[in-house]
Amino acid sequence: MTEGVSGSSGGIGQSGEGNSSSAESPQSTQAVDGMTTEDRLKSTPTELDRALGKPADSMIAAEEASKAAKQNPKQDNVQICCRPAQIALGLVEHCWVRTDTKDVGLGGNPDLVPGEAYESPYATETYVIDHSKDTPEHCTTMNNVNELCVNGILDDELNKSQGGFGLHNNCQSYAYSVVNRCRTGPQIPVK
Repeated sequence: MTEGVSGSSGGIGQSGEGNSSSAESPQSTQAVDGMTTEDRLKSTPTELDRALGKPADSMIAAEEASKAAKQNPKQDNVQICCRPAQIALGLVEHCWVRTDTKDVGLGGNPDLVPGEAYESPYATETYVIDHSKDTPEHCTTMNNVNELCVNGILDDELNKSQGGFGLHNNCQSYAYSVVNRCRTGPQIPVK
């Protein structure tokens, strides 16, 4: 007897001698690795590699992790945190974005904690700066926001100028613009 592929009636891992008495169809035939041909056709390359005892290709594993992150993005840990600002007698709030790993927002000087220096409307240059040493008075959870996307934007824009401080370019407008660029659904769930 010879193991392997033989003639039109033999299958992978079956004897080459007439398999006419076998009632199994070629699609359900099990090979040496324990997988049926049908299983192989349905499996991903990583599952097939595991079944054959081969290490998974790192690129395939990375692609699968990326697909999983896109299909199920982490969306419960993005917040906008605020405290009274030094302008307008503290009647205006200074706000920034908080995730599990970052506290970042707009400020006037990248070398100072926001609020340590006065920021003049239309005169102060703004920068995206670290707020990890800032203490919020309150934080609001942002629903349906992809945290990985938010972290990517904050990493990319950290310490970069955002132009002059003003009505349409301030800490609040920046924080909400970051959140809105990564929004996957409405803030208030539709019932």
